[in-house]
Amino acid sequence: SRVVKSENPCALIFTQTSRAANYGVGTYVDVLAQCLIPAGWNVCVFELDCPKEDEGFCILKDAGYYKLSQQGISGKHREHNYAQFVIQHFYVKSGHIVCHFNFAMYPLMAERLRTTLCAKAVFTLHFTSWSFDLSGDKERLLTILKKQNNDREKHVYKTFMDEKEFMLNNCDCVIAIAQHSFDMIRDVYGIPEGKLSLIPNGRTFTKITRDRQQGLALRRRYGFKEQELIMVFCGRLDSIKGIVYLMDAFRVLSCKEK
Repeated sequence: SRVVKSENPCALIFTQTSRAANYGVGTYVDVLAQCLIPAGWNVCVFELDCPKEDEGFCILKDAGYYKLSQQGISGKHREHNYAQFVIQHFYVKSGHIVCHFNFAMYPLMAERLRTTLCAKAVFTLHFTSWSFDLSGDKERLLTILKKQNNDREKHVYKTFMDEKEFMLNNCDCVIAIAQHSFDMIRDVYGIPEGKLSLIPNGRTFTKITRDRQQGLALRRRYGFKEQELIMVFCGRLDSIKGIVYLMDAFRVLSCKEK
């Protein structure tokens, strides 16, 4: 068991084994942990649904990291087991406990921890299922929410409603990482604005400045001319990120620049 000092607030951060956890969500969780620790928080990160052979615990940069597997159990029983593990193995003597979720698929777990630990549940919306299924087509989503004509549309409707109910019923606060996301959670999901917070993503980095000559040398290194327009995409090269649409947009902008 891990006992937390009573005078310190405690953050239990929940993520999931996935591609997202290796990229944006994983970076977010690591930065969040490293921001909370200097502010006096006790931090533990729980990576759920990992392969059984990866299960374990370690301490990294003063934060505890647990990896927990499903152990062949799914659905409600899986969430119950995760909640029970946290309650039994992370004995908390803290008056201020925050359970921070990063995936909207653990409603029973969130509710159990809120009730048993008297914790606040916070959720950061990093992505929506319908955006992947519909390539971000919000107008089609609105049509599907009114009527579902096939199994695919029924799936979109169900995952949307699951996300909505999680934010509405199982979370005390929902964090949007961009203004358009904030507006969408409020207007499309119908989550009260008083439950929402807008906190743009942050990242620790070392600022590098270059003078003109250094900049030109860098251009030459990568084969760019002195006055050539450079457009940059920083992200995972994956179709779900809309890179194909972005390439088309770059092509149009490049033609207009000429």
